[in-house]
Amino acid sequence: MDFYSQARVDGLAKRIEKPSEMTETFEDRTDLLIQRHVIYGKQIKVLRAGEAIEQRLIQVEERFHRDPSKPASTDVAEKIFLTSERRIQVTYHLEGDRIIPAWLNFSKPKEATDLQKAQAFTSQMVSGFQVDPFATPHSNLQLYEILMDLLKDEENAELRIRDSEREVKSILLDREKEDSKTDLLISIYNTTRNETAHNIEKECKANEKQQEKELDLLAPFQGRLGKTESLTQQDALQLKTECLKEYKQQLINKANFIQSRFEKEMVELQKKQLWYQRSQLTLSTEDEENYLKYCTDAMFRIHVLKLRLSRHKETAPLKYLALEEKLKRHPKLAKHL
Repeated sequence: MDFYSQARVDGLAKRIEKPSEMTETFEDRTDLLIQRHVIYGKQIKVLRAGEAIEQRLIQVEERFHRDPSKPASTDVAEKIFLTSERRIQVTYHLEGDRIIPAWLNFSKPKEATDLQKAQAFTSQMVSGFQVDPFATPHSNLQLYEILMDLLKDEENAELRIRDSEREVKSILLDREKEDSKTDLLISIYNTTRNETAHNIEKECKANEKQQEKELDLLAPFQGRLGKTESLTQQDALQLKTECLKEYKQQLINKANFIQSRFEKEMVELQKKQLWYQRSQLTLSTEDEENYLKYCTDAMFRIHVLKLRLSRHKETAPLKYLALEEKLKRHPKLAKHL
């Protein structure tokens, strides 16, 4: 599954799920998380009423970008939560002049209160490698604090994984509902598949061509000059200049209009994303679904407006040159130009 990472609070860009594993790739996260890889065991039944079958987590790997503000020996590159073995492995980023990174391997204490965990913690529960042999080794207190932080990270990772599993189920359920419908709602922007819109567009083009034949482009400009009959060479040059000038302004106005629509959609999307960041902890499932639907629709509108603006910038000079050639061949101007 591919996602718009910029439209998501968690920065998720891609999710690959298999029967026994799941891999998530992230972009532009503040915690520098790049990837989370989950390995599952056999399914277990949750005894609480109303909950579905869950898969037991065997191993969770998290990889991180380098944080230049920290020394490499304290900047975590990878965390591996071996839940089935009750162990946690931490690998730090490689220093520039080294070939082996620093690492720590923790054995988790038994379930207990924080005080009991602190009392039960010993140096025998930790093994590791320190790149600089002359550096001061970690004290027991520092190692215990690192372990407590890792246990919190492990708990948070499991919550995020369960959220991902529920999201996958929701997406698949929506896909099943969509596939079961025989009448598909085609977007009004999709003129290729929307037969009604295609016919309207075709009819409009035909009417435009007919109007071009029937209407005289120079009539409004001749009225301004007060000359409806014969024209001098100076009059012909003035008519051509004014006609091209007004058409150029119309093209500019159209570009400005599309640009303003594009900027308005971007601002509205950013406001919605900010609202979600502030309110996500209190939102219901329906609110989250509505938010995701809004983001998807907004990104589509932004994409369409971006294409329209790009196409307009490409075709505007060609349309201007086409009008100039048409004026040169106009019966009233041809003999003077």
